[in-house]
Amino acid sequence: MERTRHLVNGTVEGTGELRHYKLSQVYRAVGYASSPVPGVPFDPTKRTVPHVKGRVIDDNGQPIPGLYASGWIKRGPIGLIGSTKSDSSETVMQILEDATHLQREGREDDDPLETLFLDSSVEKIGWDGWLRVDEYERTSGAEHGRDRIKVYSREQLASIALGHAVTNA
Repeated sequence: MERTRHLVNGTVEGTGELRHYKLSQVYRAVGYASSPVPGVPFDPTKRTVPHVKGRVIDDNGQPIPGLYASGWIKRGPIGLIGSTKSDSSETVMQILEDATHLQREGREDDDPLETLFLDSSVEKIGWDGWLRVDEYERTSGAEHGRDRIKVYSREQLASIALGHAVTNA
């Protein structure tokens, strides 16, 4: 392991100080760095969405009506379940405070997810896709005497789920 130090910009860097430990198992933590969402402000250094108490803000520091953040996209990959719950509660309080002022665009029965699902340019991954990923991971694991080998790449997961040819990476 390499010891790290915190930097002023909220990131960390290695110190060059290495420590060696005898281990019998190592677990990989997935999802350390958040990814930007198209059309949503994003701080590439902190890898978070800029916000005030969970209300997402624009480049001028003004809240974007109806847009909120919670979890690691809000605070970064730090804290435990308790701090994450507190962050969520803070965001929910902002939503409740804003609820009476927010106006829903479109017809009352419009569901934005249905509109997205109707877009034929977007490939959909359903239950069958999840089953393909599950089978792939179990088969890959069995080949190495394990229960499964997890696939972490989004591109590879989508390719497997959609039934496209996949090479073992």
